[in-house]
Amino acid sequence: TASAPPAALAAGAARLMSELRDTHGNVDNQYAQQAEVILAQATGVMNITRQISEFSRPQPTKPEAELLDINNLIRSTAKFISFDRRFSSIDMVLNLDAQLPAVYAVGDHFTQVVMNLLINAADASEGRVDPRPRIVISTSCYDKGVLVTVTDNGTGMDKVTLNRMFEEYFTTKPMGKGSGIGMAVSKSLTEAGGGTIS
Repeated sequence: TASAPPAALAAGAARLMSELRDTHGNVDNQYAQQAEVILAQATGVMNITRQISEFSRPQPTKPEAELLDINNLIRSTAKFISFDRRFSSIDMVLNLDAQLPAVYAVGDHFTQVVMNLLINAADASEGRVDPRPRIVISTSCYDKGVLVTVTDNGTGMDKVTLNRMFEEYFTTKPMGKGSGIGMAVSKSLTEAGGGTIS
């Protein structure tokens, strides 16, 4: 028999926590808020997992873009990913333009791209001690849209790697640590939404 994926189990546990709160009404508000965060993020992870599994298949219907607060999505993604142990020793800095306009995008697609960039930045920073690893996510108005920049102080890329970074299944990570589809998927999702990535 197949077992439920971890994200589905997390979503189920969060729903149960929310139901207990609604039933008893006296559950600590902090835990109630955490249950809502877990549920929202687990649902997002399940959507992202489904999109990755469908990456190589043509899609009959295109997900609907919505008017989104990009800064809010970045805050939520950064908070969620901070629970990953790779980020425990990394200073995460958000430099978000408060005047940023809302833009049309598919929320799950944008979240997936940001998560891929953050994971790559964390992997590139592995082993750094002095200075302490640091990732900066910045937003600004750009032309008629929005510019999102993820910067890290990790090892960087040589020219060969840079030229191949969006190539499907290309990775410099050791076996079991990277599949080489994260940046290819990110490019596909960004361009499908009318954006560019570099």
